[in-house]
Formats: sequence, C-alpha cells, structure tokens
Amino acid sequence: MVEVAMGTSVFSVALTGLKVAQAGIQTTSHNISNVNTPGFSRQSVLQTTQSPEFSGEGFIGTGAQIQTIRRSYNQFLDSQLQLATSRTSYFSAYDLQVNQLNSVLADSDAGLQPALDSFFKSIQNVAANPSDVAARQGLLSDSQVLAGRFTTVSGQFATLRQAANTQISQGVDTVNNLTGQIARLNDSIARARSSNETASLPNDLLDQRDNLIRQLSESLQVTVVPQTDQTYNIFFANGQPLVVGSNSYQLSNIANPADSRDQTLRIQTGNGTRDLTTSNLGAGSLAALFDFRDTVLTNAQNQLGQVALVFSNNVNTLHQLGEDLGGQAGGAMFSIGTPQTIANAGNTGNAVFTTAIVNTNSVRASDYRVNFDGTNYTVTRLTDNTQVDSFAAGALPRTIASEGIRLTLNSGSAAAGDSFLLQPTRDVANSFGMAISGVNSIAAASRFRTVANAANTGTGIVQPYAVTNPQTYASAFSNASFTPTGLTVTFTGVSGGQPQYQVTDALGATVVGTSTLSSSGAIDIPSFGISLQIKGTPATGDTFSIRTRQVSDPLQPGDNRNISALGSIQTAKLANSGTATIQQSYGQIVSAVGNKTREVQVTGESQKSLKNNLEALQQSVSGVNLDEEAANLLKYQQAYQAAGKVIQIASDLFNQVLNLTR
Repeated sequence: MVEVAMGTSVFSVALTGLKVAQAGIQTTSHNISNVNTPGFSRQSVLQTTQSPEFSGEGFIGTGAQIQTIRRSYNQFLDSQLQLATSRTSYFSAYDLQVNQLNSVLADSDAGLQPALDSFFKSIQNVAANPSDVAARQGLLSDSQVLAGRFTTVSGQFATLRQAANTQISQGVDTVNNLTGQIARLNDSIARARSSNETASLPNDLLDQRDNLIRQLSESLQVTVVPQTDQTYNIFFANGQPLVVGSNSYQLSNIANPADSRDQTLRIQTGNGTRDLTTSNLGAGSLAALFDFRDTVLTNAQNQLGQVALVFSNNVNTLHQLGEDLGGQAGGAMFSIGTPQTIANAGNTGNAVFTTAIVNTNSVRASDYRVNFDGTNYTVTRLTDNTQVDSFAAGALPRTIASEGIRLTLNSGSAAAGDSFLLQPTRDVANSFGMAISGVNSIAAASRFRTVANAANTGTGIVQPYAVTNPQTYASAFSNASFTPTGLTVTFTGVSGGQPQYQVTDALGATVVGTSTLSSSGAIDIPSFGISLQIKGTPATGDTFSIRTRQVSDPLQPGDNRNISALGSIQTAKLANSGTATIQQSYGQIVSAVGNKTREVQVTGESQKSLKNNLEALQQSVSGVNLDEEAANLLKYQQAYQAAGKVIQIASDLFNQVLNLTR
C-alpha cells in the first residue's frame, strides 16, 4: 500500500507541474497572438509551491500552483504617456489647422499682397496718363481682382471656421463613444473581480480600458483616479467628472449663446448640465480646435477686416474728392460689409443695437463684449480683456473714440445681466466689392478748382493747388462744412514790398492768419493738406478761391491730382492706429500666422519626440518580445514534457504494484 500511495502522490505532484506548464504555454501563446494588438500588455504566469505534507522523515513537497496571471504594467508610466498623448495630439491638430490658414495667407497667386501691389501700380499708371483708357481699364481690372481677393480670403477664413466647428462636433461624438465604452468596461471589470474567489484581475479588460483612455487622451487631457474595485474615475483637466464607475457624463456641442455661428461645449452632470470653457479641456485635439478658432483664426479674420476697412474708407474718401471723365463727382470706389452686433441668446431684454464705424484709422482688430448691469453698460475689448468704456444707459448712442466705433440702441431695452457681442471688423471683408463699373467713372482729376476773382486788379495768377498731405486733404475737403465756396485767399496789404494775405474758410473762420507771400509765391495751407502757387503780383483786395467745379468750368481730363493723392495711400501709415501702412498691416497678419505655424511645429515635434520616448519605455515594460516568448515556449514545453514523463513513470509504478497483487 505504501507503493500505491507513493504512485498516486507522485502522480498528483506531476499533475500540478503539468497544469502550471500548460498555463505557461497558454499565456505565452496568448502573448504571441496579441503582439500587434493595440494596448496589449504582456502577461506572465506567477507560480509558487503548494503547501508541503509532513511525513515521518520531514515535509515532502506537493507540487506547484499558479498564484496569478500578472500583467506587465506601470501606472505612473501610463499616466505620463496619457499626458504626452494629449499634448502631442493638441499640437498635431493645431498644426493641421494653422497650416491651412498659413497657406491661404502666403499664397502668392491667391493671396492679398500681390493684388495690393498690382492695384497701386495701376494707380501710378493712371496718374502718369489720366486720360488713357488702357491705363484706366488696367486699374479697373486690378481693382476687381483686389476686391475678389478680399472676399476669397475672407471666405476661406469662414470655411476654416466652419470646418473647426464641424470637427468639434465630431470630436464630441468620439469622446462620448469612448467614455461610454470605458464606463461599460468599468462595470465588467468590477463584476469580474467580484465573481472570482481569488479576486484575480481581468487583464485583457484592463488593457482594453487603458487603450480606450489613451484614445480619449487624444481628444482631451484627462486625469485617471484608480478605485479599490479596480474601476477608474476619469476627470477633465480641471476636475470636472467625465466617468465615475459605470456612469459616463455625456458631452454635447451647442450653439454659443454669444455667437450662434460657433460651437461650444456642455456636459451632463448629476443634477443638470454645465457649460465648459477651453480651460476645462487642457490639451488634446478638441482644445486645439477651440484655441485655433478663438485666437489665431479670430485674430486673422478681425485683422483682415481691419485692413479692408482702412483701405476701402481711405480710397473711397479720396476718390469722392475727384472728378471722373464726364465731369461728375467721384463716388465710392469699393463697397464693404457692415459691423455685426449680436445679442446673447440668454438675454431677457429685447434691446437691439447696431455698431457703426466712425473712424476707420482708430478701429481695432478686436471683438467687444458689452455687459449691462441694470444701470450701466461696460465695454470690454476681447483681444486683451481691457475695459475701454463704461457709461449709463441714458448716454446712448455712445461714441467710443479710442476704438473708432459708435454704439446705438435701435429698439427695445436691455435687462440686467444682458450682454452683446460687437464685431466691428470680423465679417466686413465678406462683402467687399466694386462700387464703380466703368473706366469713365474713375475720378482721377480733382473736383475742386482754383480760380481768381474776376474783379482782381493785380497781375497775380493762381496755379492749380497741389496736394501736400493726402490724408489731411481727404479729411478737410470731405468735411460737411466745406461748401461750394470753399477756401478764400485774400490779399490784405503789403509789408516790406511783399504782398500779405490771409486764408479763410466758407464760414469766415481764419485758416491761415496774416502772412507775407514768399518770393516763390507759395501759399501753404497745412490744415487742408494743400499748397497754392501765385505768379505775378496780386493787388491789395484781390481774392483767389478754391471751390467745387461749376457747370461753366471746363473739364480737366489731364488732371492727375486726385489719383496721385490716392496713390499715396500705399505709403501712408493709416492702419493699427497710425503705426503701419495697409500693406504692412496685412504683412503683420501673414507674419503672425507664419510665426505661430513655426512655433506649433517646433513645439509639436518636441512633444512627439517625448511621446515616442515614453512609448518606447512603456513597450519595454509592457510590450511583447517575440524572442523572449519563444524562449518561454521552449521552457514551458520542457517543463510540460518533464511533468508528463513523471506521470508516465508514476503510472508505470502504479501498474507494477497492481500486477504484484494478482
């Protein structure tokens, strides 16, 4: 009987070895099968000895047992990889968007800069030969191209904005799908953990969940908090819960109450909903889309609108001071859109406001938020979050001189807590177009004449005035107080043998006080941006006038004074509060976007390198090494064969014992 007991004991011990080796082969096979499975972590069998049995000679071993199937995993390393994934995804998504914007601005064929160059070159051609039809046709054609470029670039900006909003919507769907799967896996993991006596971990479910979290990190920056039941609670970067146990909180994209054309985010909470800001998102592709849309793209749209406003207003103002080939006063050369004023969707009042441009050279490339507290309005410039004005409700309409805008209450009344979004420049370039259609309508000549009084007794002859300061000229001569009688130069006497004069405006106000005519005969009128030339000797009491053209005055098809003044816009510092030319202002848009593109690329490459290093480190911990697995297979195969041999020997012994008893 001792021999029989020994046979069965050896048989039992060998079976434990067989079982452990079989588990090792199965686990190794599982590793090899999942070598290319995303997120899979290498598994290994941890085995220990079974409790020995006491015999008279001492404790005899009873074999081996499987303690657990261990997953090769490092929680800290995985959290670092999640953060690196979020940051890399942020810069990758940002780079894709800003590169498209940069391509629009830097396009030498479709960009605005070449069209501006061609426009001003055509201005010079007309100034050189004002009556030449071919030169005028060239200017008209280049003007049409320029107008088309403004609308094309603005339209491409709008398309990029719409695309960003669409991708935000798609990103929300992705997040909701992932968080739903994570919550369900949390539930499955908790159930699996509670259903087994040893509380072993469902490794493959853990891997699936971690892989989903890494995918989620591409869209959002999240914080993972492990729980005692092996479930994960997941939070936004600012602590807002996203997944708690088996519950996921759904994101939704809604129309921005401040501007319904844009998307914003809202999340379901335990007791309702909560609106999210970009700071909630941290990093990830969703944060990149919001940051691109709300900073770089918005700034570019506002700056383009500012360029369009400054350009069109200054061109139109000067063109309206001119005279076309038919002797008609020049009209506006270009048309442009109007500022937008948007009431917040959450307003309880019914106030309707409009915003008007009162000084294009002071207009900032910014949106503004107007808040009403029931008594006073406050106006905040959003580019730098600076309060630029505060006034009582009774002070409307309100001109905000520093910003070049005027706010008017058209109808209704605002309630406490109401807010409004002012967009003076955002969309004005969308409607940029031509206001003239024929070459004869180009007002190259001045519509003002310099004439001598018929009753003059001296020999003085006045020459056509010259424009010395086009911007001052445009402002002064377009002033409503400049009536058809215009300016008058009156010679009042003689001093030191030289005639003396003074200049008055149509209202009799002194423009130039008593002065002595220089030997060159030049009379400067700086407040009107012009100078006159008097030849001969005027007598005391003689007068000369600058007035609008009368029907009896002959046409001046060779006059280029107005078109020459218009050409000076190219070099005048009219934009950005008088610090930049129009082309410099546009160049600043191109430069800012180009710099941002390079910044994002460089930072993105750095983040990608960090992510790659972390992935390599993570794979060294969790990845499957086929050479190692092949060695393990051989090891477990040998163990399995050896255990099988022991079983065979035990079986032979058992049979021999049985034969002895027959």
